[in-house]
Parts: sequence; structure tokens; C-alpha cells
Amino acid sequence: MAAIVNAARFVRAPLQAAARRQYSVAASSTKAAAPAAGYSNQRIAIAVAVAFGAGCEVTMGYFYFFKSRVLGFKRAKRNQRPDISLIQIEGVKTAADTEFYLGKRVAFVYRAKREVNGSKIRCVWGRITRTHGGSGAVKARFRNNLPAKSFGASVRVMMYPSRV
Repeated sequence: MAAIVNAARFVRAPLQAAARRQYSVAASSTKAAAPAAGYSNQRIAIAVAVAFGAGCEVTMGYFYFFKSRVLGFKRAKRNQRPDISLIQIEGVKTAADTEFYLGKRVAFVYRAKREVNGSKIRCVWGRITRTHGGSGAVKARFRNNLPAKSFGASVRVMMYPSRV
């Protein structure tokens, strides 16, 4: 616990309490527990980085990506641009919060009917390019345009590449 409390000194005040509450170090080993819900993705990622920098091994099997939803294509009144998809990341509510996610990789994972190379699971990769509006939505470009069935579906915003 001492390593986490010392690491919390380097983080802004709102995160200090989160780092103290959410990351407990076991007495026998230096492993930090996974964070609970209620904090934004960016704050949790910063707290994880602080815990990792303090020498704690962070064990978070489910935290390799951020959950998000496809809102649709970029569009105007009559035209739509299928090469640019709009994505809403969970926990991101303002345009300032999206700065952390710019350049991150995005994966649309789906199940197909036919098996290819022993798997029915397929993936379309993309990258977050810029913000869209003031409510925390972002624009992403995918290698292949997303199908229309992806509207409302979940996509994964990966933790890499890092811009820190």
C-alpha cells in the first residue's frame, strides 16, 4: 500500500484518492488490484501508469481496451462518408477528454458465418483521427469501411500506441 500512496503524490488531487482506494498491494506480493467502476477511462489509465511506475505489477486482464460504440458514418444532410466512422467512447463526455485517445487503434470484432483459417471471428482495424463535436465523440478511419450492421455495435479502443 505504501508504494501506491507514494505513487499517488505524483498525480493530480482527484486521482490521489482514486489511486489510494482502487489499488491495494497484497502483503506478500506487489500486485495492484483492478479498478472499480465510477472513474473515467483516462483517469484509470493514468492511475495504472502511476502504479506501474511505482514498481507494482498491475494485473488487469480485461483492461487492454476501452469499450465504445459506433454511432454511424460522418454525414451531411444528403451525403454520407462511409470512410469515416463516428465513435462514442464510454466515460468520455467532453472534447477535451478525447485528447488522450487520438491516434489509438480501434478494432471492430465480429462473427462471420463462414470459417476462415479455423475461426469465424474477424476483425477490422482502424485508428482514431480527431474529435467530433463537443460531446466526446471521435472520428476513426478503418482499413476497410465498416458495414452498416456495425451501427450501434461495440468496438474496442486499444491502449496503444502510447503518446505519453
